[in-house]
Order: sequence, then structure tokens, then C-alpha cells
Amino acid sequence: MKKIMSITVCIIVMMAGSPQAYEVGGVDIHGFVSQGYLCSDDNNYLADTEGGTTEFNEFGINFTKRITDRLSVGLQFFARDLGDYGGDDLELDWAVINYGWKEWLGFRAGRLKMPRGFYNEIRDIDSARVNILMPHSLYSETARDESAGVEGAGIYGTIPMGFMGNACYQVLFGRIDSKSDKSGTTAALEAQGADDITDIDYDDLFVYSLIWETPLEGLRTGWCFLDLSVEVEASLDYNYNVNSYLGMIVIPDGMGGWVGIPAGALQPDYFIHTIVDLDIEVGFVFDLSKIKMNVYSVEYVYDNLVLAYEHVYTETLTSMLDTSGALLLRETGEPYLQDYHIETEAYYVSAAYRFSEWFELGAYYATAYYNREDRDGDNVMIPSTGETWGANAWLKDECVSLRFDLSENWTLKLEHHSMDGLYSVDPDDDGNTDKNWHLYAAKMTLRF
Repeated sequence: MKKIMSITVCIIVMMAGSPQAYEVGGVDIHGFVSQGYLCSDDNNYLADTEGGTTEFNEFGINFTKRITDRLSVGLQFFARDLGDYGGDDLELDWAVINYGWKEWLGFRAGRLKMPRGFYNEIRDIDSARVNILMPHSLYSETARDESAGVEGAGIYGTIPMGFMGNACYQVLFGRIDSKSDKSGTTAALEAQGADDITDIDYDDLFVYSLIWETPLEGLRTGWCFLDLSVEVEASLDYNYNVNSYLGMIVIPDGMGGWVGIPAGALQPDYFIHTIVDLDIEVGFVFDLSKIKMNVYSVEYVYDNLVLAYEHVYTETLTSMLDTSGALLLRETGEPYLQDYHIETEAYYVSAAYRFSEWFELGAYYATAYYNREDRDGDNVMIPSTGETWGANAWLKDECVSLRFDLSENWTLKLEHHSMDGLYSVDPDDDGNTDKNWHLYAAKMTLRF
């Protein structure tokens, strides 16, 4: 696989002498290669960024062919490396057969790009934006593989509405194919103490997208809704306290087994105090059912100015079932079961202005909250430590981006992020965290 990737990169570099697409037998060929650098003054973000890392690259090559006026096919191979994500494994990013029957009705099938927000379908196109890292609040790099595409089919179209503008819609149905060891779901659960994730099983996914191209030139609004479920098998380093809410704890018996301690045998007066405090590894099935995501988007383009705002709400009902029998309920003796209802919230506002053919300046402010009902993280506990989330419950990002188009093929970008919070952030090399920190990024992209 690495050899194939190296050959592909060499081909892209050789072909990038022209900004135009290459055509072979009626097949249009485009490609890109990028190398980046990330450095943070505290913490580690996305990779081992404290002190700097070059584990930040990506490349892709795509092929498209129009068979008839209505029928076309295409596919793209893509690879990336970002810390523990990607590993430069060459994979099929998207592959689609498209039939545009009418302006208001078309059909697609294959591995389809997910229309989640205005920019998810074009996030691989580095030249389409000014920033290096898209707002994490909506376009997470850790969840990029899972949010990129749907293996299934869909319909789409544009409905003219006269003086009211146009309505563009998409409806997709399919499944997400995810690697359990390098997925955004894995990263999210590991942040809560989960370990040894052995399987991730996604149910059918439905995606609905509606964009209104308003009568005001340059202004469009959009709404996207996702509905899916996922089941994860993992273990959890669990900090277990016996108190008024717990009935029985089981502890190692020293002979490879377990012995139970019923909380009912303890003094009732002690129910409000911690009686036993220990860390044990528990096998869990995490059933993330009823994941519902609503994304609201607004964009205004005027001459060289682009303004955008997107807001996302995600509602998740999670059931944690102890499959190892390590934790037992007091009255029934059944495996421990805990239900969580979490509503995450995130948004960003951005602006970009192109001053010349070779220079563009952009900025955005993005905020993400793990629980919109507990934005300060005072009421949500991390099972692995028994502590509340605190600053792990939010991430606020003030970003400034500089883009230099050195030629029609080469683009250089520089970026600074001023961060507040630790949501999706790892400790530094000494195991410490600082909720106020900075991230610096640079990226060079070659395309044709």
C-alpha cells in the first residue's frame, strides 16, 4: 500500500505542471498533494503537536467521465496522515454513478459525499477555502472518515421558485463504513475513558439536506438532518464508588474471580458517603441510539467577501451495558446498565476576503460544547477518574488564516489558533493540560 501511495504521489507531482485537468480517453483526471506542520505551546491536539509535528499530510487523485448528457461516473482515491488517524492508507474516498434525469430530479448511487453543512462535500478541495483546519465545531478532523461519505443511494434536484429563488434538496440512505481503531467515535469514547475498542457497527443512516438560494444574490441558507445509530464494543477503566445510588460492587477475589459486596448490607447512614473507591476494567457495549443531528447554515458572498455561519445540535441517547459482569445491580443482580441523554451544541462564524489574486485573509470563531445543558462541565463525570469534565466540556477557537497563491498550482497557508478549553484535546508530553493554549499551522498544497 505504501508503494502504491508513493507512486501515486509522484504521478500527481509530475502532472501538476499544468493547472488544467488531464484527459485520457475522455476521463478527466485531477489530483492534489499537501504537506503540513502543526505546533502547540501546550497540550496535544489531533497529533503530538507539542513541540511540532509534520504528521499532517494528505493526497488524492480522482477520475470522472461523462458518458451521456445525463449520465456520469467518477471516483477518488484519498490518503492522509494526522497523528493516529489515517496512517497514509490509500482508500476509496468516493465513487459515484450519477444520472440527472431532470433539473428537479436526479439519482446517485455508490459511496456518496455527505451533505452535512455547506462545506463537507468539498472539504477535500484545499483550494476552495482559506483556512487549514476547518472549524472543529462542525468539521471535526477526528470524525472526518465517518462524516465524509455514505455507502448507499440518494436523490437530488433543484426546484425553481420564481421570484423566491431556488430550492436545492438531497435525500441519502445508506451506511457508514468506519475503522474501529482510527475513528472519531473511537476518539470520543476514549476521551471518556474507554479503551480496547474492538468493534463499531453502524445502522442505516438517513441524511436530508435542503438549501434555499434566496432572491438576494450571494445569499443562501440551508438545513441538514442526520438520523443514525451505532453500537460499540469496548472496555472502560471505571472508577467505582459505592454510594446511595449503587447497590452492589464486585471486586477481585485474588484467585482470578470476583466476589460481591452488597451495598444493602452497609449502614444506611453511610449511603451518602463513599464506601469503596477503586479502579477496575469493565467490558461494555455502548449503544449510541437515536443520534439526531440538525445543522443550520447561512452564507453570503459579495464580490471578494465571504461570510458564513453554521450551527449544529446533536442529540444522543447512549446505553452502557456491562457485558463482563464486573458490576452488578443491587436488587436484580443483573449487569450494570446506565442510560445517558446528551445534547451537544456547536457553532462558528467566519469571514474571508481576497485582497488580490495571490493573497486572501480569513478568520473564524468556533465553539463546541459536549453538553449544551452543562456548558461549564460541572455536572458530567469522567468514569475513568471520577472527576467532573470541567474544561474538557468545551473548546473555543479563535482562528486567523493567511493564504498565498504562489501560482495556479501551488498554495501556501499559515494559521494561528487561540484556544480556550480541552474538549477533544490530549494532555502534553508530561501528562498535563492547560485550558488556555495556542496552535500554529502551516500547509503547502500542490494541485492540478
